[in-house]
Amino acid sequence: MEPTKKELEAIKASEQFFQKRNKNLLSRLINKVFSFDDYKTDKVKSLEVLWSKFGLNNDKYKFSDEEKVELIHRWFNILYPFNRDIITSYNRELEHFQKQARKFYQENPHMHVSWNYPSPEKYLSKLTKKFGHYDNPKFEKLAKVEIDDSELFRMGIHYIREKLLRENFEIIQYQEPPFVPQFILEKNNKIYFLYTKVKRHPFELKEIFTDDEIQGYVGSCQKRNVNLLLAGIVFSNGIESENPIFKEDKIGIDFTGIINLFE
Repeated sequence: MEPTKKELEAIKASEQFFQKRNKNLLSRLINKVFSFDDYKTDKVKSLEVLWSKFGLNNDKYKFSDEEKVELIHRWFNILYPFNRDIITSYNRELEHFQKQARKFYQENPHMHVSWNYPSPEKYLSKLTKKFGHYDNPKFEKLAKVEIDDSELFRMGIHYIREKLLRENFEIIQYQEPPFVPQFILEKNNKIYFLYTKVKRHPFELKEIFTDDEIQGYVGSCQKRNVNLLLAGIVFSNGIESENPIFKEDKIGIDFTGIINLFE
């Protein structure tokens, strides 16, 4: 059957990867770019089925896992009416697998076992099972009320502002995006620098600030004789944390609190 507008956009995105890999001299000389033989799609509207014909599973080109995950990320955000950071989610799953494997071999150095490696293709299958077919008519309604990143960020900053006022901080200055969002505060005749971060699930609250970030701000504040505060928020869908965040749903909030690193 003929592809939908979104399917055609996804297929064209796949072709871009093939075109980057096409190093055939003759093709370059005659300005011939890669294109699939036809754009006919299956009546089953799933990522797996679309991948079987238009994915990066061509042995001739030998695409890397990174390239495959990048295309899966693009496909998901084209075909489904809500955005997900597929690359980050996949890398977290891969990192978890690698940690488990390293720990096993450290504890069992002479054993060899077969591992269920989380390949991009397996992750694609997992996405299909989790979110279903991308032509689900219910998605039309959901897409109209999803909370986007900019709105989520404004919610996070508002939440932090309210917390600051309740704890009797006076807001002297606030730096807005596109610069790094940060506050200059005063309380009990002391000046504070507050560094904030607002993320959405599946980002983990314990990982919201990196050690390098903290050390950098600690050093900067010590030089200026200013107290350093941190405040981070991870938002999620309160009904099902893995789902996109919709306005009519309860919103889950993980908050670090206002952390004073100099106390």
